[in-house]
Amino acid sequence: MLERRLFTPEDKIAPGLYMNYWEGIVTKYGEDHLETNILKQYREVRNGAIIAALWTKATGKKHFVSFPHQEPNDVEIYSLESTTYKGIPSWRLELAPIQLTRCSLKDGETVVGQVKKKNTAVLKDTILVVHMLGEDGITIDLNQIVSDINSIENIYPTEIVLIAPIEDSSTIEQTFAQILLYKRGEEGVRTSRVTYDDKEAFFENPPIMRSQRGTGQAIEESGKFSLMYP
Repeated sequence: MLERRLFTPEDKIAPGLYMNYWEGIVTKYGEDHLETNILKQYREVRNGAIIAALWTKATGKKHFVSFPHQEPNDVEIYSLESTTYKGIPSWRLELAPIQLTRCSLKDGETVVGQVKKKNTAVLKDTILVVHMLGEDGITIDLNQIVSDINSIENIYPTEIVLIAPIEDSSTIEQTFAQILLYKRGEEGVRTSRVTYDDKEAFFENPPIMRSQRGTGQAIEESGKFSLMYP
């Protein structure tokens, strides 16, 4: 019999697998109950799965998401890197610690205001991701946002990234956009987008990795189990 358990921080989860898991949570709790405290961390990892898919699409390297090992990380993203060990083809997972904050335009919040609230020494060497929730008719000035962020005297995160659901007339699938607002030592704004039906970005195989590194070209799931819902 398969072991039944929840995800743990040791599980590096394929973004497609987690999005399927999230759909199960939506079915269990219903749309009206997704903001409950019991689901807070699961919502954050859902956003992490979108980030992992965006980064997979932008870089061509598979990115996995996991529940955090420690504070201040809200989620953790791992990129799958090829390497060698004593001449043997190998792989390793490289960590990107993520701190998430929400920006609700309809509630009067601003991207820069949320960045300033989170910009403390606690976030040194982390990536701050602002999840923007929009409202029809409300627009933002990206150039002004970038200018205002760069005018902050001390910026502690290594990167500040904006993610948001957007409308794309070319597809009926939900589309997510990523905008790099700040990266230490670099200038300029970079954007990318991904649709939910992009199976390469929201990949499901390998579904879960638990080791940080390994040898050989084959990458195997570490153990099999049946997932439970919170």
